[in-house]
Amino acid sequence: PPPPARARRGLVVAAVVLLAGLVAALVVANDDDPAVAVDRDPRPTTSTDAETTTTEAGPEPTNGPTTTTTAPTEADFDALIAEIQAFVSAERGLPFLRPVTVELAADEDFEARLLADFEEDEAELRVQGQVLEAVGLLEPGTDIVDAFRALLGAGVVGFYDPETDELVVRGTGASPYVRTVIAHELVHALDDQHFELHRPALEDVDDETGAGFTGLVEGDARQVEDAYRATFTDEEEAAASAEELELGSDPRIFDVPIALLESLQAPYTLGPGLITALREAGDQALLDAAFAAPPVSTEQLLAPETFVAGQLPVPVTAPAADGEVIDAGVLGALGLAQILGLGPVLNPGPIDPAILGWGGDRYVAWVDGNGLPCLRAAIVGDTPTDTDELRDALSDWADDPPFFGFPVEATVTGGDGGAPITLTSCSLG
Repeated sequence: PPPPARARRGLVVAAVVLLAGLVAALVVANDDDPAVAVDRDPRPTTSTDAETTTTEAGPEPTNGPTTTTTAPTEADFDALIAEIQAFVSAERGLPFLRPVTVELAADEDFEARLLADFEEDEAELRVQGQVLEAVGLLEPGTDIVDAFRALLGAGVVGFYDPETDELVVRGTGASPYVRTVIAHELVHALDDQHFELHRPALEDVDDETGAGFTGLVEGDARQVEDAYRATFTDEEEAAASAEELELGSDPRIFDVPIALLESLQAPYTLGPGLITALREAGDQALLDAAFAAPPVSTEQLLAPETFVAGQLPVPVTAPAADGEVIDAGVLGALGLAQILGLGPVLNPGPIDPAILGWGGDRYVAWVDGNGLPCLRAAIVGDTPTDTDELRDALSDWADDPPFFGFPVEATVTGGDGGAPITLTSCSLG
């Protein structure tokens, strides 16, 4: 299931999340389980989050890891920004239509601006926590609000807000790594000037259109960021990697639920593949057109060829709940992959065929008489054969949950002749 509206808005406007500590945590967690493959590349693989996304330093957002690079003079900083803007404009193939103000901010100031209205979404976050718990993706008793705040605090180093045009990067000097963050955020500013990234209609959707748009936006920025970083000298790359590793090794990352990490990382890990597919299929024109009609599902991020081909999700009628509905939406291909323990973001590799056969779904969630969250989803594949494969995969999951899953009581029924599968899952508390 996707993160709540504020989280989606944050992802749309971006910042940079660092995964070094997360990868280390997963390696440690899986040392005794050879069946679990983990990407052990020490270089973080992502950029993340931000209309409100932070880099605080613990429960009390103060001393996050920072670089000691000497602050540039105003003239030097302006010249640097002009240089990076020129690169971004040329690489993206679009001119800047108006000046962009880039601000550097020390930790406390950065975090205060970023988390100013974090509390507005606490109630929705808690509902999403119940949904995740219902399918075994969140340990019962976990405070998802604290976890989400910790994730933002541990991982974000910059943000661009398309409502206010603020572009803020954490730091006091123009180190090589800070320059890559500036490049990433300038892509958002550039795209915003041409395509308007502030889209309030996406904030309260109950499907995956917000996730699809975010993947497009972040994939675009990540590709240009990587191209800019590729121009570094060996010394600059070493310095950027060292700073990135330091920032990404925040110990709080060990306590953040895997499902939450993967949901937030997905646009930055999967988005670049979408951009590559668009450029290969239609070059600049097709990429630009995608901002008018962006992806509408995580399947289109996992398998970009489905977006290029215009393949849309199969409409599915929501099932009935056994209580008052607390949430309704779409699990999506990525959500199903997470449930099945096949998450392709933190454990990259070939996508399981059952996931690629996802056609569409709808879910409802409620709280049962024991106060435990439950979820029921109606799911179909692209074809009857795909539906059969999904049913088999879900049945196997219900009988033998994955390594990272938490106990649930689940049943899988239906699916005959291509009819929808019904998945019902309740937390065991």
